[in-house]
Amino acid sequence: MSLLNEQELRLLARSKKPIYETAQQTIKKSFNNFSVFQNYDVFLSHAYNDSEVILGLCYFIEGLGYSVYLDWKDDPQLNRSKVTPQTANTLRIRMKQSKCLLFATSENSSSSIWMPWELGFFDALKGRVGVIPLASKINSPDTFEGQEYLGLYNYVVKTGQSLYVHSSASSSVTFSQWLNQKISPG
Repeated sequence: MSLLNEQELRLLARSKKPIYETAQQTIKKSFNNFSVFQNYDVFLSHAYNDSEVILGLCYFIEGLGYSVYLDWKDDPQLNRSKVTPQTANTLRIRMKQSKCLLFATSENSSSSIWMPWELGFFDALKGRVGVIPLASKINSPDTFEGQEYLGLYNYVVKTGQSLYVHSSASSSVTFSQWLNQKISPG
């Protein structure tokens, strides 16, 4: 069991993107394949400053067979630099189309203007929220003790090529079991 490592995720992002394809081309290709009616397994809440790491995380989760919503990949027309009613409405729709929210916490997440709002909205909407602590160091601890309100939520770790959701250091279920459990908010 281990926390997901930022360096490994960066390498995964770089290995999947064709050398000749720019970030804008990747986004445009994704947008052209996008459907407003698509449902997702995961709404990935993250700091945009972690975009390369988050792209690697997205590829990892998709490689396990799950669909992932990334705002800048699937809705590149959104304005993330400030809070607008249009962006908030689009994110509400996408969260309603998602089974769970995974909150990728990193050194940059505290500067995100959207992450706390996404977490609160999704928690009230569906209640299926997990925190993915992103380890910036290779030898990071294997457990997560969330600070402040993040400690209220389950946390997600990698074991081999699988994800497990922990309610404590000694209690976990597979990501698939957690995603498909029947729970009610509050």
